[in-house]
Amino acid sequence: MSIHFKEVKHMFYSVVLTLQAISSGQITSFVGQKIHGWLFSLLKKADANLAPALHASVPNKAFTVSSFLGRKLNSTLEINEGELYKIRLTFLNDNVFQAISGEIYELLARAIPIQLERVKFIINLLTVDPEDPWSGFTTEEELLESVNENREIALKFYTPTCFRIGDLHLREPEPEKVFTSLLCKWNTHCSFKFDENLRDKFKEIVILESDIIQKRVQFSHFYIQGFVGSVKYKLPEIPSVIKTANILANFAFYSGVGYKTTMGLGQVKRL
Repeated sequence: MSIHFKEVKHMFYSVVLTLQAISSGQITSFVGQKIHGWLFSLLKKADANLAPALHASVPNKAFTVSSFLGRKLNSTLEINEGELYKIRLTFLNDNVFQAISGEIYELLARAIPIQLERVKFIINLLTVDPEDPWSGFTTEEELLESVNENREIALKFYTPTCFRIGDLHLREPEPEKVFTSLLCKWNTHCSFKFDENLRDKFKEIVILESDIIQKRVQFSHFYIQGFVGSVKYKLPEIPSVIKTANILANFAFYSGVGYKTTMGLGQVKRL
């Protein structure tokens, strides 16, 4: 499959914030949901018109958030004053990144507290350094030009991942669902559009190895269950699928996979 594009300028960002607790307390529901609310409050302050437009862009919004990196997902969190906690924000749109980053830099420079549930934090550090395993940046052009035609793709899902089909939540790492989710996110936010007919060809991708468990997280008024762990996929000998799936697997670091990536679900890395 050959790819042709003109002046691709879209950038993707993964920003890691280091927060320091300035009070102690509990966060009783999934941190990703709290960070989502905080992020939207920043966006409303930065751009009153952009916030409602972004909120209405269902289901493939231009950002994702994490929970606290490396912390438990499925229980009440005890927050201790003085401790450091890391969160990650990714952006698939320059306007959203610029609006949010400007507000975050002000909070950082002036040590203005932020509040998640009843606990207050200050931002100690913002990084997009690719040396950090959870931060970095790339462009649409770089992803499209990456020479990677492996027929085996391994992904690690760090937070519960599921796919919503109507009223159902599908909780298995089915190849078609994983790569179709990535295809939809890519085609929503990128200049170059992949052929939507690839969805049918994704059905020929198979799982070689799977080491997953089911995990649930408690939101304010409901819980969601999904899979976490590592999965290795084998691609069919179809050049368009091999090229596209490899690009999408690299894109997954920024886009997330599946349902409610804007609230901390579906955080994934290519291994």
